Amino acid sequence: MFKRKYWYTPQPDILEQGNTAQTEIIDPEYIAQLLERAGLHSTTAGHTNGAQITTYHFNLSDAKDTIKLNRAIKWLSMALQTPCTIIPSDKAHFAVQVARRDRELVTLR
Repeated sequence: MFKRKYWYTPQPDILEQGNTAQTEIIDPEYIAQLLERAGLHSTTAGHTNGAQITTYHFNLSDAKDTIKLNRAIKWLSMALQTPCTIIPSDKAHFAVQVARRDRELVTLR
């Protein structure tokens, strides 16, 4: 004979809201300007907000500029004072992940 297991969803009031301050998202056009100053001409193709990172998608003006990508990302990390990494993009030629400075926490009481 099988015993049935019942799963109960806890009430939302068990969660305690942590840091509720709104985090500032960097404008994608500003990042494109910083990349252009580093010698990488690109246009924005959108961005995606996450809990800990924001992903910015860019299209290159010239396909030969992929050689300059690593140097430009190092310069971008220094300019923004936060870690930035290059990842493949499904929306554009490349994407840049920028770590968010403030993260919202949700804890149990």
